[in-house]
Amino acid sequence: MLDLVKGEPEAARVLAHASVVLDAPIADLLSGSEEALFTNATAQPLICAVELATWAALSAQLPSPRVFAGYSVGELAAYGCAGALDAQAVVALARDRARAMDVACPDPCRMSAVRDLAYQSVEVLTRAHGVEIAIINAEDRMVVAGRMPAMANFEAAAQGLGGSVTPLPVNIASHTSLMRPAAEAVH
Repeated sequence: MLDLVKGEPEAARVLAHASVVLDAPIADLLSGSEEALFTNATAQPLICAVELATWAALSAQLPSPRVFAGYSVGELAAYGCAGALDAQAVVALARDRARAMDVACPDPCRMSAVRDLAYQSVEVLTRAHGVEIAIINAEDRMVVAGRMPAMANFEAAAQGLGGSVTPLPVNIASHTSLMRPAAEAVH
């Protein structure tokens, strides 16, 4: 994840600040098991740290941006890249956000990419199985999320209708109503 900025002093400074917030060197976190790396509490702060380090290393070589934007946890990184928050604040917010999300959804959950089914079909299946459309990428490309047993039933039904389902390495139901308590906690 950091090969692009390896040896860049600006990136190293950002990563040092992030390491303080996370109580561990970023390199140690990145060299952990894949399972640990994809846990919400590890992944979200790391994503922000890597994005900020990359921006710190490359920004002097790029034209001044007119706007910064990000989606989901990337919105936090965008604030950092824009200079509205420092690296420690961004990583701390990402850490706190991830913790709140984990508390909001303690049951085993999953997110899965769904392709090759029309939105209307996916919407009917989600209602029937008690899961939710979390992200819409295109008319026939969405991400669905929910609790594990319900997701397994949804996935089987979607595949039965000819849809392609790919479970994502995400153990929470991001962008669903299950995250309301997290939104309230972080607000």
